[in-house]
This record gives sequence, structure tokens and C-alpha cells, in this order.
Amino acid sequence: MRIEPNSYPRCQVLYVLSHLPSRLLPCRATQFRWIQKEGAGERHGWGVDQVYIGEACPGMCSGHGYCTSGVVCICDEGHRGDDCSLSSSDLPSSIKDNFESGSVSEESWQLIQGGGVGSGCGQLSPHAHGDSLYFNGCKMRQAITKPLDLTRASKIMFVLQIGSVSQTDSCNTALDQENTVDRAVLLQYTVNNGVSWHVIAQHQPKDFIKAQRVSYNIPL
Repeated sequence: MRIEPNSYPRCQVLYVLSHLPSRLLPCRATQFRWIQKEGAGERHGWGVDQVYIGEACPGMCSGHGYCTSGVVCICDEGHRGDDCSLSSSDLPSSIKDNFESGSVSEESWQLIQGGGVGSGCGQLSPHAHGDSLYFNGCKMRQAITKPLDLTRASKIMFVLQIGSVSQTDSCNTALDQENTVDRAVLLQYTVNNGVSWHVIAQHQPKDFIKAQRVSYNIPL
């Protein structure tokens, strides 16, 4: 499993969970290692703790805890249950954000990486106006909401633009490059705090050079 240093925010502790490959036979002496290749001018500080290799805990502790002896989950503060899937506090049931406050709402968003509130792509007219959540940073770019209780929710809607028709310095995408397909903007969801993500839709740059409003059913 390759973990890119720039794929995770600095100074943030994250659980990394993975199923063992089926080709690892029980009768073989198996070892694991954590290794980082040296790079010129690079200094990435990192630490490893709470290592567990063994039988899978219920639901991999839902990404809110860690396994211990006897296949038991030790839940993070604020979570409970055999698989740590229950929150000790009520979760919000919806999010509505037009990014006009000038900053990212900490009540709605858990992580914004590679972007922030801005107007680098102008107004996403005719569907939206003013500032937007604008991404132009290096490496991975992502926006992750806070956990939601979707018992009564059924739809997710948003306005999206990738690059621009005018191809400005602050808002452009190279449609003629071979790897354009690999730079699609994915909409994903997780029910275990990011242990696994599932794709709802992918949005290709060529289809969103102009702003579009899209709507999807929540697959829960």
C-alpha cells in the first residue's frame, strides 16, 4: 500500500486500515515493513502507533477506533458501539453552503485540501454567484464534509465548473492532454470515516468547462 506524503494534511493524525491480500497464505512466514525512500531536499516527519495485525474487528471499527486483542474495538472519544459506528452526539441532517461568508464553515466541512473560498474561476454563472470553493493547490485536492445523519435526506446537489472557456491563468484545464480523463472530479461517500470510499459519480473536465448544476440520489 503506497501512502503519498502530500496526500494527507500536515500535522494530522489519521487511521489507515487495509485488508490483507488474499494471496498471503497462513502457512507462510509473513513480515511487514514501513519504509520511506529518501528524496533530495525532502523532510517528511511521520510516526506510527497502535499497530494491529490480526483478525478484522467488526466493521474495521468504522474508522472511529482501533482493534485490540480478542477482536475488540477501542472507540475514539465521542463514538460507541461494538463497531464504533454510533455517535455520542446528534449529527446534522443537512448542509447548505454558498461560500459567501468569506471563509470555510467549520460546522459543515471536516477537511479542505488544495483549495479554499475564493473567486479564481469567477462566478459559476448562470447557476451561482459570488465566491465559490475554489481549488488550485498542488497535489491532491479534496473537500470532505462533516459526518451527517441522512435518515431523512435523499438528494445531493451542487454547481461544478472545471477550468473555464476563457482558460484564464487562475482557472484552466488542458483538454488536449492524454491524462485529462484521470483528472476527473469524483463525488464519493463513506460510512466508515474514510476507511473505504464509494463513487457516486465522476465529472470529466470536457463536460464541465461551463458551470453546470448536478443532482444525485444519495445511495444509502
